[in-house]
Amino acid sequence: MNQDHEIQISWNEIDTFSRENVQLIDIMDAASHQRANVPGTINIPQDELEDRLEELDKDKKIILFCRRGLQSLEAAKELSEQGYDVYSVTGGYNAWLLYE
Repeated sequence: MNQDHEIQISWNEIDTFSRENVQLIDIMDAASHQRANVPGTINIPQDELEDRLEELDKDKKIILFCRRGLQSLEAAKELSEQGYDVYSVTGGYNAWLLYE
């Protein structure tokens, strides 16, 4: 079953959620996060995600993003299979730059 369209979300759609119910996770590497990041996000690099699952709040919508939205989509699929309410931002950080 192809659920990419269900897992993918835009920055506009994120703004419709209450901030208390959302956890924004930047999965870019730490150096990229330091250079360019979305305010209020948590940085958990993709290669550390599996080891840091305890930092994810299962009571919230977990929204992942990377530079362009490709790596976060793969990570979101994996977390979805583990029972997380997870989304990937279409276009990632680059889309946020255009959105802001």
